[in-house]
Parts: sequence; C-alpha cells; structure tokens
Amino acid sequence: MVNLAQYLRCEIIHKKTEFAEPAARIIAKQWNHKDFELNRNLRSMVQDGRDSLPCHLALVLNIPQDVEIPGVTNSSGDVEQSKNIDHSDEITSSSSGDQDKNSQELRLPAGEDIVVGHVKIAKADGRSDGACCISYSLVVDSDYRGLGFGRVLTERAEDYARSLGLSYMYLSTDDKVTFYEHLGYNQCEAVSSLGSNSKLLNANQVSALEGLFAKRINMSPPADSNCNTWLRKRLLDEYPIKPAMENVKLLPILSQKMANLYGDVESVKCCNYVCFCIPIPWQQQAGPSCGVSVLNMANESVKGRSTKREGEELNICKECVKDASMEKIESGLSALRTALKLGVSSDGELFCAYNCSLVGQLALGLHTNVLTNWDVSVLVNEILAGYPILVPYDRSLSDHRPGTFLGGKAHWCIVAGLIIPVSGNRDSELISPIDFPNAVSTLSLVDDREAFKEKYEEGISKIDETLILVCIHSMSKSPFLCTFKELRDSNQQLECSKSKFYMAPESLSHLKCKFLTINH
Repeated sequence: MVNLAQYLRCEIIHKKTEFAEPAARIIAKQWNHKDFELNRNLRSMVQDGRDSLPCHLALVLNIPQDVEIPGVTNSSGDVEQSKNIDHSDEITSSSSGDQDKNSQELRLPAGEDIVVGHVKIAKADGRSDGACCISYSLVVDSDYRGLGFGRVLTERAEDYARSLGLSYMYLSTDDKVTFYEHLGYNQCEAVSSLGSNSKLLNANQVSALEGLFAKRINMSPPADSNCNTWLRKRLLDEYPIKPAMENVKLLPILSQKMANLYGDVESVKCCNYVCFCIPIPWQQQAGPSCGVSVLNMANESVKGRSTKREGEELNICKECVKDASMEKIESGLSALRTALKLGVSSDGELFCAYNCSLVGQLALGLHTNVLTNWDVSVLVNEILAGYPILVPYDRSLSDHRPGTFLGGKAHWCIVAGLIIPVSGNRDSELISPIDFPNAVSTLSLVDDREAFKEKYEEGISKIDETLILVCIHSMSKSPFLCTFKELRDSNQQLECSKSKFYMAPESLSHLKCKFLTINH
C-alpha cells in the first residue's frame, strides 16, 4: 500500500510566497470567487501573514522523479488511480462533500511542487484554555480529494500550532463532525477570533461580525451557530511549571494591587502593611484544567512535605468514581491523565473537591483534606506553617478576583499568603483596609515565616474576616488580592455549572463551602 503522505509537506505562505497564488486559486475554485476576490485573498496571505498568527499554510505535494508508484504517471499523461494508493479518510470544506476517486482519473506529476491544500490559522479570543487558535478554510483541491490529504493537512496544522505553544485547535463544521471526532476533536462551545473585544458582544453579535469579516476576506463561510458544530482538540497536556516569582518582583505587584484596591501606597497616611507569602511555582493551565494546575503548583511548593496520616483513606467521591475506574490508574500518570482515566473529567476540569483531592493523592502523592469549616484561623495557621490552601470560587473575568456568578465562572486558586496592618502613624487597631480604603502607606514583605510570626504576633492575633489574602491561580502569573470574606462568600454561593461539555454534577455541592488543606 503506497502512502502519498510521505511526499507531502506544509509551507508557511508568507515565507514561501510562490505558493500563495495556487492556494488562493484552490479557495477561489471551492467558493466560486471572482478574480478581484482571489487577488484580495492573495494579498492577505502574503501581507497579513505572521509567524505568531494569523498565517496561511499550503499543503505541497512533490513526488521525486525516481520514485515509481504503480498506477501513477510521472509525466503529463492521465492514468487511472491505483488501488495500491492509501485512500485514507478525507476532509473537504463544509460546503462540499468528499469525492470518490476510485473510478476517476488522477495525474500526479513527479518532481514538481503542487499545492494541493490550504488552511488558515488565527488566534482565538482570550480564553481560560490558555493560548489557542482556530483553523479556517481547510480545503483540499478537488482534483486531489479521496487520498487522505485532508487528514494530513489537519495534522500538519496542529503540529504548527503546537510549535507555537498553543494549547487547543478549534474549528467549526456543518457536516464533518464524525471525521474530526475520529481525529480526536470533541464538541465544544463556540469561540471567536475577534480578541478581547468579543467579550463585549453577545453570541449573535459575535457571529454576525465574524460573518462580515469572513465575507470581507472571502474565506470560508462563517460558522452559523444554528447549523455549525464547534469542535476542539487538545494540543498540549500541560505547560511547564515555572519557578516561583522572586520577592523583588512580587513586592511591587502586591503594592500596586494594594494601591488599586485599598488606597494610595505612595502617600504616607495612617498605616503600614506587612505580607508573608509562600513561594508558589506557577503553571499556566491548558484547557479547563485549573484544578489540575493548582494541584501541580501546590505539590511543587511543598516539595514532598505532604504526609499520609495514619488511617488516611482515599477521598473517593462515590457519585463520580466507579470501582472499575480505580483499576485503570497506572503509576506515573500526570494529574490530567489520572483525572481522565478515573472518568471524573472530560478535559481536565474538576468540579468536585473530593475528586481534586483524589487526583492529587493518586497522581502526585499530595495528601489533602476536604474541609467545610470556613474559619479564618484555619487558613492563617496553614499559611504560617508553610502550607497553601486550595479553594474553588467564582472568578471575575476582569481581574480574576472572587465574584458571585452562582458557579458560572467556577475556578480554583491557591491561598498562598496574607497581608496584615501594622502600627503606623495611627494605632493599627483603628485601621481597617475595608473601612478606610486610603489608609495604605507602605507594604513590606517578610520571607521568613518564623520571624513573621514572632514579630507580628499581636497583629496576627487580631485577624478577622477582613484579612487580605494573596491568591495564586493558573490564568495569570500575577496574584490577586481579596479579603477572607470575599473568597469565602464566593465559595459559598457556588451552585451549578453552565457548560454542557464538562463533567459537572447537576449542582456544585461538592465545591460549595469546601476547600483543601495539605496534610502535614
């Protein structure tokens, strides 16, 4: 069986402009474009292409002259396609079905570069998936369909996106869902390539605007939310874990956030603040895997100091985990792969605190307790012992701080530090950063927790629900600040997940009022 894929390669059109015109002609033939539309596409491919996206890829076929393929000529003549050629599953654009080439003639000139397909890759809007992209106008020349070239083009586009560190490839189709699912794609919510501005529009407005832009550039017809199905494929399991932010970089960030939230740090008014923060290595989440990422970050931060207590049992959620699922778990699996094998996640999401704890135990040896008692002293004692706390909450899109969306923006974070007021120009007992938002003058950071506990024992003893927490999460290197009350209230209003594509219980009762502490 001859596989023609070995003679295919992908070229970046803005770097190899000689492939622009043939690619533009494939698109023009597919959608019956006029010459002026073809020329506009041609200019876009050459002038607008960027390595960092958007870019256009050409699928190029070149069979060496010294290679003989039974039933295929290396001259200008036409021959009937050989049965020895591998006819893998094929994909065309959503507006045209596959053609049966078994009884049609095919000419494959040897020693020449022939553009047989095109795909455009563009950035998707800012999402929780991390950096991701959308493929548009994936089309194979009608003369070369039925040979598996569409599969090859899809996979080469994925390889290119993966080389850019992109976590997902998105696409939409109206009649090729089964084909893409066979290649590892899963149905998902619609996305946009309009960037952060798409967040200001509703779904219908985004669809209409994308349709206008698609018509303008004469690419494939835009996805119609009424008939097209969106799919995506994970390209990366996870991003590498990066070292914890150094204090010299962390302090200015915390100072600015204190200024934005609670006052002007440049003015000398009535109170100073001091912070202790556990160093937390950072990992960007890939996909909806915030729970997986906080497990990885917390595990890295304690560096094996998590201990299994005598009589400790696995935190198995009987509603989610079947006994048969436990038998599938192999040693050495990542937290993500463990969650998938357990059947508690479809793509890395963890909507159950018990499942989150179980995945940490099995994959990382991170032993945690699921607590329901929101006591500020518990959080303070854990942090001052050097152990972070894992908390689910509703994330505000603008600044990642706690919000109240009834679980619609459920997210995991790590409580890593605390900020307390200390004596300044006024008695610190009179100062509350909530009641007196302009009271901030300076912020200091202490990296020795024993020294922090000893020096600021009095301030620690007066901590209440207005305590300011330093929280780390997997969508931004920059931590966010909130009060204990804000985080608790956000956690306690978690009700339900709005996504039909994730594995979440009907209610979020296994997230609501719950958080994880690390055994030690």
